[in-house]
Amino acid sequence: MREGKIDYSKAAASPEFQRLLSRKRAFIVPMTIFFLLFYFLLPVMTSYFTFLNQPAV
Repeated sequence: MREGKIDYSKAAASPEFQRLLSRKRAFIVPMTIFFLLFYFLLPVMTSYFTFLNQPAV
């Protein structure tokens, strides 16, 4: 293997990379669920709670 070439299949199979992927998944999945719930529940919540329709200042 020449200097400067990266063996991507070997890097993808490494335990460090697998650990990185699992940590990434552990962050992205809960954040996506939270965002989608918040996105769809906010309009419903503004119908029931009037303080959400008022300016913060």
